[in-house]
This record gives sequence, C-alpha cells and structure tokens, in this order.
Amino acid sequence: MSRFANISLVNFPTLPPDEPDRLRKTLDRMCGYVADAAQEQSDIVAFPEICNCLDTADPSDVAEPLDGPTVTALAQAARQHELYVVCPLIVSEDGRRYNCAVLIGR
Repeated sequence: MSRFANISLVNFPTLPPDEPDRLRKTLDRMCGYVADAAQEQSDIVAFPEICNCLDTADPSDVAEPLDGPTVTALAQAARQHELYVVCPLIVSEDGRRYNCAVLIGR
C-alpha cells in the first residue's frame, strides 16, 4: 500500500552568534516554520543539520540532551500541529556528543 506525504524542507537565515537569547529566538522561528508547514498541509517538516545552532563557531558547545530545549520545543509544535518533525542537532548523552537527526512524532 502506498501513500503520498507532503514534506516541507526548511532553510532559514541564522541569527548572529552573539545575538542575546539566540537559542530561544531560533526555536521561536523554527516553531513558526512548523506552523507554516501545517498551513501548507505538510505531513513532515525537515530542518537542516544542527539547525538550532547554525553558524556557531563550535557547535559542540551547544550539545543538548534529548529532553533539552530544542527537542522539547519542536515536540510541542509537532503535537500542536499534528505533523512529524525531523530535527538534526548535536545530542549530549553519557558525556559524549552525537550528531543526530531526531524524528519527532505527531
């Protein structure tokens, strides 16, 4: 059985690395893109690699646990808008960092 899926691919301009409260502002923008994708009746929204810290001098400095601010914010947006979100970010687990793509369900 096959089924078509509408996929929104997001690419967005970054905020300056020294922007105050940069992560929160970036997450607000990303959640806005999720809402936009829902308006377009997308099933899946996919963000670019290390989307929460693009253009950071050392992205490993912003590694988060899976229950950190990025996945938490996007999980809430995915649930609210009933779509899937692909969120590539650097995850910190057991003292190690991993470049991951987290699939967040509806």
